[in-house]
Amino acid sequence: MRIFLALISLSLSSCLFAQTENQLNINSAEPVTNPAVVNTPTESVVEIDSTAQEIIMDTEEKNSRFGNKRDKRKEPKRKLSTAKKEVEAMPASPASMEEAEKLEEEVLDELQIEESDAAVGGSVNLNAQGSAIPAIRSSEAYSTKSKGFSSTIDRSNMQRKQRSPSFEQQVEMDAAVNYFEVNDPTSFEYNYFKYTAGNYDVSLYDNLEVAEAARPNNADVHVEMAGYYMIKEEKDSALVYLNKLVEAERLTENVVEYGGEVLRSVPEEGVLITHGFDDSYGAYLAQNQNNVRSDIKLMSLDFMQSEFYRQSLVEEGFILPDSKIIDVDFLNDFCALNANKKISIALTTPKEYFKPMRGKLFIVGLVFEYHEGRFDNFYSNDYLWNEEFEKGLIDNPGDEKGKQLSANYLPMLLYLRKVYDQKGETEKRDEVDRVTDHIGMQSNKYEQVQKVKASY
Repeated sequence: MRIFLALISLSLSSCLFAQTENQLNINSAEPVTNPAVVNTPTESVVEIDSTAQEIIMDTEEKNSRFGNKRDKRKEPKRKLSTAKKEVEAMPASPASMEEAEKLEEEVLDELQIEESDAAVGGSVNLNAQGSAIPAIRSSEAYSTKSKGFSSTIDRSNMQRKQRSPSFEQQVEMDAAVNYFEVNDPTSFEYNYFKYTAGNYDVSLYDNLEVAEAARPNNADVHVEMAGYYMIKEEKDSALVYLNKLVEAERLTENVVEYGGEVLRSVPEEGVLITHGFDDSYGAYLAQNQNNVRSDIKLMSLDFMQSEFYRQSLVEEGFILPDSKIIDVDFLNDFCALNANKKISIALTTPKEYFKPMRGKLFIVGLVFEYHEGRFDNFYSNDYLWNEEFEKGLIDNPGDEKGKQLSANYLPMLLYLRKVYDQKGETEKRDEVDRVTDHIGMQSNKYEQVQKVKASY
């Protein structure tokens, strides 16, 4: 069983390493950056610095909901200068909280975590129509409207501060849907775009069914179908489509394995808030098919756009902010309103979401756990690493994505290394050294890892 695993969240793995000079990347599917704070072994606090610099990200160029294969990646890197602070010795008591926090912030800023894919969709082959099609489908206007809709969805999915489309983006999408409704209402484009523009409006399911009938093997439709059944809590149907995504390699085994490790990071009977496709779908499949941590309540920021989904949460006893826009403020308010629900947030959530919660997030495993008071996260991390984690992505990552995902363990491990060193547990420290060097090599973060260690 789990011993009081109060943890912190997945999308902020980027935290454990970002502030010393550069920041590491950690792959899951989308970019993040956040600094944290190391305290004494008895008061190990991770705090997000609102002034922390952006994290460098080795992340795939996302094609968002309409991108093509997720395996085709670009890994642009951007480096921002940081003001490196001199690392002070570990304080012996909670009285030196300020010094302790500086130390952990530096560790978190030096290494970065890759965020999960913002997009909850994939590629749409808009040209795969049958031979007998209306003449309008070959027109320039038709093609322009299709590409325009795809581009708008891309921009919406790449927003770092909200999951809901902006007002302008929604207007653009609705205009494109209206065009197809007038000119080609039986087409795949109209019906798929109509459902997609509805932002998980389950009342538009009929349109999604028509789109599936038109292109039964389309993985983008399968993404939306899986999401629909996840929202409706129809597990068996959701698993059918999730397994189709696995077969199509849209949802990889590495992502599902990683989702299992994220679930293991959450305290008993806790809530895991996910962000984007990989986190949400990977964790769902790991929990509901691989039977990992069925005690946890999964909650997707993407699905919170759905009125049906939000109402379901209210019926389960959650308190929701008044806003229907799912953004940074919504998440901050949601956590404050439900602080007693053992909330954890995926480390791979973009860093912007964490800044308003500075001082309330504590890194445990592959998540940030939300607490309004102090929380000792050392023992939870120690237990996770030595007892709970399967570590498959560390020992056998399988492919490039798996190697990058393995880097998300680095924030927790470098934090543990520091505490082990302070406590004189040299065997554990040396083992962590070996593992972090291995992860650093396979994820191209070896130099950053060494910088963090040298700062001790």
